[in-house]
Amino acid sequence: MKFKISDKIFFWRERKKTSRKVLALSIFFCLLIGGIGALFTQVSVHTWYEGLLKSPLTPPNFVFGLVWTILYALMGISFWLIWEKVKFSELFPMLMFGVQFCFNLLWPILFFYLESPTAAFVDIILLFIAVVVTIESFRRYSRPAAALLLPYLVWVCYAINLNLYIVMHN
Repeated sequence: MKFKISDKIFFWRERKKTSRKVLALSIFFCLLIGGIGALFTQVSVHTWYEGLLKSPLTPPNFVFGLVWTILYALMGISFWLIWEKVKFSELFPMLMFGVQFCFNLLWPILFFYLESPTAAFVDIILLFIAVVVTIESFRRYSRPAAALLLPYLVWVCYAINLNLYIVMHN
């Protein structure tokens, strides 16, 4: 059976539609996980957290939500780029993405819900390592996917400093 050019265009369009759906789902999933983390944050952000001695470099609370929303969207796009390139037999990059996301979600639970900055500090160090490994594994398949995670890595480094300050001064 021969394919006509119109058949090839049809399959390309269908693949493009599926790809857009995967992109939307990737971004949605990342934002959803971020939203779950935010629920744990709300438990004590206006009570216990307000009473902590914080670094002079701590931004206003609204900045955290804004920055994390952007970072979760970038993570979703990054994951989608990898999804488009990685074969089923090469799941390590996606596994690492999941691992770093688990550490990401665990942090607000430890810090805000359990009110344990020390445990959260250990978690954020593990998160940093997992993000570095994720970026490196993504880079092998897609440099743009890896680059989209760099702002996340920078923010995690900043958060490490804020978290450490709280551990040391409270």
